[in-house]
Amino acid sequence: MTQKRTIIELLIASVFWGLSFIAVRFALESFSPLYLTAFRFLGAFGVVLAFHLISAKRLIPHPTHQWKLSVLPGVLLGATIVLQTAGLKFTSVSRSSFLTSLYVVFVPLIQILITRQPISKNLLTAISVALIGMALLCQTSLSGGWNIGDSLTLLCAVIASVHILVIGRSAKIISSPFQFNALTSFFSGIIPLALAFWLEPPPSAITPSAVLGLLFLIGPATLIAFAVQVRAQQTLSESVVSFFYLLEAPIASFFAYLILSESLSLMQILGAGLILVASKLALR
Repeated sequence: MTQKRTIIELLIASVFWGLSFIAVRFALESFSPLYLTAFRFLGAFGVVLAFHLISAKRLIPHPTHQWKLSVLPGVLLGATIVLQTAGLKFTSVSRSSFLTSLYVVFVPLIQILITRQPISKNLLTAISVALIGMALLCQTSLSGGWNIGDSLTLLCAVIASVHILVIGRSAKIISSPFQFNALTSFFSGIIPLALAFWLEPPPSAITPSAVLGLLFLIGPATLIAFAVQVRAQQTLSESVVSFFYLLEAPIASFFAYLILSESLSLMQILGAGLILVASKLALR
């Protein structure tokens, strides 16, 4: 797959992930964080399983190395989404997207600890521009003090960084990104479901907007976007890919402004522009 096509696919995935912040807000009207995460990922796995059973084409492989390969990424992804979802109960969409995006810093830092190789000047410049852009983008949502939702979201960013690196190490030996994403979704959903039975009450009084939010999370935000992530990491490095994931932050803020009436100032728009510049710098 060419770099140009990879970038286009990543841009589409970023739109889906940006919108997923809004979808989570709607889904949380009726579903608690653990149940929402479980229904999201097991729902995605269930869709693939249904097509697998009625289609002549085998969409889910027999228990093989691909199953084993998907366990750790699945657990990490499930933990990431649980923490992000729980954080959104206490913090704003813009603030959550900012804190989540700090994986653009954590990914190269973890790589340094593992490989002992320094960050290139170009990547360091891109990180600096991205951080300035994120700070401007979320300037109005940083008031009000630090809360538990911010702590959960920051931990989410750390685990998301590890998830990106794990996918990067496995990408070259993944035979089918779509199949791998389906298997990963199973492991991302099964553990939150078990915990939900123990820790949270079952959903009740489910609203139409919550159902629509859940359906969006199952389809575009999981089945499509995470498969695109795996495909992209077969072509681009982890650090470069993480910059394109940053685009979900301005996208989330834009739709939060349109749909949830959250603020969006000229300085925030400037910040979004700097994030685009940082993504371009990371490709050099």
